[in-house]
Amino acid sequence: MAIGTSSDRHRTVSVASGYDAFISYSHALDRPIATKLQTGLHRFAKPWYRLRALRVFRDESSLSASPGLWPDVERSLSQARALIPAGLAGGCCFALG
Repeated sequence: MAIGTSSDRHRTVSVASGYDAFISYSHALDRPIATKLQTGLHRFAKPWYRLRALRVFRDESSLSASPGLWPDVERSLSQARALIPAGLAGGCCFALG
C-alpha cells in the first residue's frame, strides 16, 4: 500500500508501530530542506480531523538527548515504511521492509 493512500486514511499509528517516513539529511547542508520536507509531508492530503497526514521521523524533531540516542535512531529507521534522503545527496524515496 502506498503512503498516504485513501485506504489507510483512517488508520491510527502508535509509536510502537513506527514512522511512515524517515528523513536522512546532512545537518550542515540540508537542515532547511529537511525541515520543509517534514512540514510538507505532515500537511500532504491531511484530513481536517488529523494532526498530521503522515508520521515522519527527523532527528531534531523526533528525538531528545539521551544515552540511548543511537539505538533510538536505529529502531526508528528499521520501523519506518520509507527512507527519504533529503538535500544534495537525496532526490528519491526508498520503500523499506
